[in-house]
Amino acid sequence: EEPKPTKSFGAKILPWILTALIAFIAGVAVLFFVLYQPKVTTLKADLLASQEAASTSSQKLSTAETDLALSQTNLETANTSVSDLTTQLTTAQQYSLIYKFQADVNAARVALLKLDPASSLQALNFIKVDLADLEKTDLDADAIAGFKERITEAETNLAIEPSKSLAALDTLYNNLLFLISNLK
Repeated sequence: EEPKPTKSFGAKILPWILTALIAFIAGVAVLFFVLYQPKVTTLKADLLASQEAASTSSQKLSTAETDLALSQTNLETANTSVSDLTTQLTTAQQYSLIYKFQADVNAARVALLKLDPASSLQALNFIKVDLADLEKTDLDADAIAGFKERITEAETNLAIEPSKSLAALDTLYNNLLFLISNLK
């Protein structure tokens, strides 16, 4: 019998290296399919969900910007309306004070015509208050210039010469009519 040739060290170890290499490749394949592939799928799904959320957020931001622009336009319109209404209210308050002033002047004139100096004096006191209220408004000072002098003249001549007092009140009344017609 022929002796079997002895295998070299490389020939003896080669099957073990091949077995280890196959086991290693099998382990890597198992790790890839069991751990890595599901993670990649999950991360892709998360990425798509994030992109959709970003898209939705972008749409919401766009809607919010449009709403903000609309709100700013509405605010500007409201501020303009408030400004206009404030101006109208101020004008209405001025007219209210002027008409009250005119009514008190008429009351003083009627009291003088009825020869009732006490009622006329009371009306003159109300006229002074009305003038003070009118001076507090933003009405031009030149528009009510001379009103104090007429009131003082009417008050001074009330007991002494009622006719001069009545003339001063008539002048004051005409000045008020002129003021009203020029405010419109």
